[in-house]
Amino acid sequence: MWSWIFILMFSFGMSFSSSVFSFPQVRIVSVQSQPIQGPAHHGLVVETSGIQDPNLSFYEVNIKPDSDGPFPPYAIYNTEVQPFDSSLIVVPYRDGVFSIKLGERYCVRVRAIYGVQATPWAEHCGVATHMPPVPEGDADRDGLSDADEYARGLDPNNRDVDGDGLSDGVEVDQSSDPEREQITRLTIRQPNINFGNGNRFGTRANQHKYIEIENIGDAPARLDFIDVPQGQDEQLRNTFKWGNLPDFISAVPPQNIARIPVDFFPVRRGPIEGTIELHGNSDQELPPILLSGTGVGFADCQINPTHLDFGTVDVRDQNVLKRSFTIANRSDNRNAPANPDTPLTFTLLSSDPEVVPMLNVYSLAVGEEIEVPVVFRHLTAGDHNGTIQVQSPDCGNVSIEFEGVAR
Repeated sequence: MWSWIFILMFSFGMSFSSSVFSFPQVRIVSVQSQPIQGPAHHGLVVETSGIQDPNLSFYEVNIKPDSDGPFPPYAIYNTEVQPFDSSLIVVPYRDGVFSIKLGERYCVRVRAIYGVQATPWAEHCGVATHMPPVPEGDADRDGLSDADEYARGLDPNNRDVDGDGLSDGVEVDQSSDPEREQITRLTIRQPNINFGNGNRFGTRANQHKYIEIENIGDAPARLDFIDVPQGQDEQLRNTFKWGNLPDFISAVPPQNIARIPVDFFPVRRGPIEGTIELHGNSDQELPPILLSGTGVGFADCQINPTHLDFGTVDVRDQNVLKRSFTIANRSDNRNAPANPDTPLTFTLLSSDPEVVPMLNVYSLAVGEEIEVPVVFRHLTAGDHNGTIQVQSPDCGNVSIEFEGVAR
């Protein structure tokens, strides 16, 4: 069974770069107009050289009349690829994105999608359309024969393809488009998206998913922007990555689905969740979308104490003052997943050259603890207040405040 879904791809702060060329690209061998078994009846069969790469997600197919005009940016078929070495792409004459009409010539272009990366388009023009024999009759009794409906790219089993209350035959007699009725209604197919466990590098397949938005209306829908409501976790934007929606673009064709890629790159250990809101020109307000996931593969980070007081000392005193704090790669948080083997690597930096930690870079195994001596050299009279920064990709930047006075 062929499944057809429209996909809207965004770059995550970057354009498709030359690195995508390391993936196999599409090469079109031929495009033929052929009969198709089942209700699809007929359409185009695109023969490619085939791609045998398990990283292949799907193909995108774009069609336009063979003219000087551009390919429509939103009329894109998405074919799920199973198995991965599929070489034939079947495009029905009609599936709500684009209607292939008899007697016209078309240009077809195809590209391969690998996650959020896409190969360049492969293009083939001059495709002539043919229709297999059609028995006489008017199955849906809309005033158009079945053969006429197939030739116009309509559905002979649906007397009102745009659902506006006027039959296709009446709209053809009135010289109006029987496929357009100006209602835009978007729905969120999955308002809750749970990414499960993920690491900071995004190497797990479950860390890459989609927000699916369906246009159940009959007019192209516009997607404007994604908003993060107030009061969300401050790390939400850094954890979940999605593309910027272009303003005022017809992004979701009628009766089709848009997929907005979202990646999960946790910046800390444990669960994180929050909601985002999608804004467009739907006639109904869209519900918030809940994103959630759990960060794993992070070291634990316990620091104690986070304040050091050296008191007051005479600059002529030959003895330096010493205080200390501990850093441990362990946690008492039972709500966070266990850390089986990730070491804690950190760097120490002081804001005052006279308050010095006695080590700069260190790595702690799981369960290990170290005491860090800090000396106050009190060579210069005055107040010495500042921070020691513990910098680590696992626990971020943690500040240890210190204070001391030299007289």
